Amino acid sequence: MPATLPLELLSEIASLLYEAGDCLVPYTTVCRRWQAAFEPFIYSDLIVYSDDAHKEESQKGISLAHFQKATAGSGAIRQVWIRKLHVDNPVREANDQAFQTAITALFETLSSWNQSHRLSLELGLLGRQMGEEPEPHTWDYEDAGEYSICAMR
Repeated sequence: MPATLPLELLSEIASLLYEAGDCLVPYTTVCRRWQAAFEPFIYSDLIVYSDDAHKEESQKGISLAHFQKATAGSGAIRQVWIRKLHVDNPVREANDQAFQTAITALFETLSSWNQSHRLSLELGLLGRQMGEEPEPHTWDYEDAGEYSICAMR
């Protein structure tokens, strides 16, 4: 019986479940007709995270590697269903937040100093490392140099 429902009715069911916030992925395994009805909703607003190693358990979305596989070759039809694409990298977000907090605190401190003092300020950025590997989708850049504390002049 489920396989004989008209595609329009299946799409309406998928729409109602999508709006209710239900996970639609299990419905795509019923049969190919259900997959055809539910996948456009699954891929319409998609979250892609950088890699499996940094995905939190409650985090929604798919890995970049899975996204690439799912939208290539015979899955290229999925490309037209995507309306919103969110890219998530929790490690980079934590790093960005730490940098923003630190740089704000630095400039708040410097703004309280006597304005007649001359100061040369050099800023450099370091990527966070996860064990021996750098942050996902980053790499060493030889011109960045080593970290050093610059003397104030």
